[in-house]
Amino acid sequence: MYSSPCLEIKSEEFIGAPALEFYFKGKLSLDMSRQATAAWSQFIEENATTSYLFIWDCMEMTGFEMAARREWLSALTKTIGHIKKVIIISDNMLIRGSARLMLKLLNVQVEIYKSNQELMISPFGRYLA
Repeated sequence: MYSSPCLEIKSEEFIGAPALEFYFKGKLSLDMSRQATAAWSQFIEENATTSYLFIWDCMEMTGFEMAARREWLSALTKTIGHIKKVIIISDNMLIRGSARLMLKLLNVQVEIYKSNQELMISPFGRYLA
Protein backbone atom coordinates (compact mmCIF):
# COMPACT_ATOMS: atom_id res chain seq x y z
CA MET A 1 0.00 0.00 0.00
CA TYR A 2 2.81 2.43 0.90
CA SER A 3 6.57 2.09 1.07
CA SER A 4 9.41 4.49 1.81
CA PRO A 5 12.85 4.20 3.41
CA CYS A 6 11.35 5.10 6.83
CA LEU A 7 7.94 3.44 6.75
CA GLU A 8 6.10 0.59 5.10
CA ILE A 9 2.33 0.20 5.38
CA LYS A 10 0.52 -3.00 4.46
CA SER A 11 -3.17 -3.84 4.38
CA GLU A 12 -3.48 -7.33 5.88
CA GLU A 13 -5.84 -9.57 7.79
CA PHE A 14 -4.93 -9.93 11.46
CA ILE A 15 -6.78 -12.66 13.32
CA GLY A 16 -9.50 -12.47 10.70
CA ALA A 17 -9.95 -8.70 10.98
CA PRO A 18 -8.90 -5.98 8.52
CA ALA A 19 -5.65 -4.40 9.65
CA LEU A 20 -3.16 -1.78 8.58
CA GLU A 21 0.36 -2.76 9.58
CA PHE A 22 2.91 0.04 9.91
CA TYR A 23 6.63 -0.80 9.98
CA PHE A 24 8.65 2.22 11.09
CA LYS A 25 12.41 2.50 10.43
CA GLY A 26 14.74 5.24 11.64
CA LYS A 27 13.47 8.71 12.48
CA LEU A 28 10.05 9.78 11.21
CA SER A 29 10.30 13.21 9.60
CA LEU A 30 7.50 15.65 8.85
CA ASP A 31 7.78 14.97 5.09
CA MET A 32 7.57 11.20 5.59
CA SER A 33 4.66 11.66 7.98
CA ARG A 34 2.76 13.78 5.45
CA GLN A 35 3.28 11.22 2.68
CA ALA A 36 2.34 8.26 4.87
CA THR A 37 -0.73 9.85 6.46
CA ALA A 38 -1.96 10.91 3.02
CA ALA A 39 -1.59 7.31 1.80
CA TRP A 40 -3.42 5.60 4.65
CA SER A 41 -6.04 8.33 4.94
CA GLN A 42 -6.86 7.92 1.25
CA PHE A 43 -6.96 4.13 1.65
CA ILE A 44 -9.44 4.49 4.52
CA GLU A 45 -11.57 6.94 2.51
CA GLU A 46 -11.69 4.44 -0.37
CA ASN A 47 -12.78 1.70 2.07
CA ALA A 48 -15.11 3.88 4.13
CA THR A 49 -17.31 1.05 5.38
CA THR A 50 -14.42 -0.80 7.04
CA SER A 51 -12.86 -0.35 10.48
CA TYR A 52 -9.25 -1.36 10.97
CA LEU A 53 -6.92 -2.65 13.60
CA PHE A 54 -3.75 -0.55 13.37
CA ILE A 55 -0.48 -2.31 14.18
CA TRP A 56 2.46 0.02 14.70
CA ASP A 57 5.71 -1.96 14.68
CA CYS A 58 8.21 0.59 15.99
CA MET A 59 11.03 -1.83 16.79
CA GLU A 60 13.32 -0.19 14.20
CA MET A 61 12.12 3.36 14.85
CA THR A 62 14.73 5.63 16.40
CA GLY A 63 12.54 8.67 16.96
CA PHE A 64 10.30 11.25 15.34
CA GLU A 65 10.11 14.96 14.73
CA MET A 66 7.46 16.67 16.86
CA ALA A 67 5.93 18.13 13.70
CA ALA A 68 5.64 14.58 12.33
CA ARG A 69 3.79 13.54 15.48
CA ARG A 70 1.38 16.47 15.12
CA GLU A 71 0.74 15.51 11.49
CA TRP A 72 0.06 11.90 12.57
CA LEU A 73 -2.34 13.08 15.30
CA SER A 74 -4.22 15.25 12.81
CA ALA A 75 -4.68 12.33 10.40
CA LEU A 76 -5.78 10.02 13.22
CA THR A 77 -8.35 12.59 14.33
CA LYS A 78 -9.87 12.65 10.84
CA THR A 79 -10.07 8.85 10.55
CA ILE A 80 -10.87 7.94 14.15
CA GLY A 81 -14.19 6.33 13.26
CA HIS A 82 -12.36 3.68 11.22
CA ILE A 83 -9.86 2.63 13.89
CA LYS A 84 -10.90 -0.30 16.13
CA LYS A 85 -7.72 -0.51 18.15
CA VAL A 86 -4.01 0.26 17.88
CA ILE A 87 -1.34 -2.27 18.80
CA ILE A 88 2.05 -0.70 19.44
CA ILE A 89 5.25 -2.74 19.44
CA SER A 90 8.33 -0.88 20.68
CA ASP A 91 11.20 -1.42 23.07
CA ASN A 92 11.69 2.37 23.32
CA MET A 93 9.95 3.90 26.34
CA LEU A 94 9.76 7.38 24.75
CA ILE A 95 8.08 6.05 21.60
CA ARG A 96 5.64 3.89 23.60
CA GLY A 97 4.77 6.78 25.91
CA SER A 98 4.28 9.27 23.10
CA ALA A 99 2.05 6.88 21.16
CA ARG A 100 0.04 6.04 24.27
CA LEU A 101 -0.54 9.72 25.07
CA MET A 102 -1.55 10.52 21.49
CA LEU A 103 -4.07 7.68 21.43
CA LYS A 104 -5.38 8.50 24.91
CA LEU A 105 -6.17 12.02 23.70
CA LEU A 106 -8.32 10.43 20.98
CA ASN A 107 -9.86 7.84 23.29
CA VAL A 108 -8.59 5.00 21.09
CA GLN A 109 -8.24 1.51 22.55
CA VAL A 110 -4.55 0.58 22.67
CA GLU A 111 -2.37 -2.39 23.53
CA ILE A 112 1.36 -1.93 23.96
CA TYR A 113 4.06 -4.57 23.71
CA LYS A 114 7.81 -4.21 24.24
CA SER A 115 8.66 -6.79 21.58
CA ASN A 116 7.21 -9.04 18.92
CA GLN A 117 7.88 -11.94 21.31
CA GLU A 118 5.74 -10.28 23.99
CA LEU A 119 2.94 -9.91 21.43
CA MET A 120 3.25 -13.59 20.54
CA ILE A 121 2.65 -14.69 24.15
CA SER A 122 -0.27 -12.29 24.58
CA PRO A 123 -3.90 -13.33 24.06
CA PHE A 124 -3.49 -12.09 20.44
CA GLY A 125 -0.39 -14.21 20.00
CA ARG A 126 -2.08 -17.52 20.50
CA TYR A 127 -4.09 -16.81 17.34
CA LEU A 128 -0.92 -16.07 15.39
CA ALA A 129 0.97 -19.27 16.18
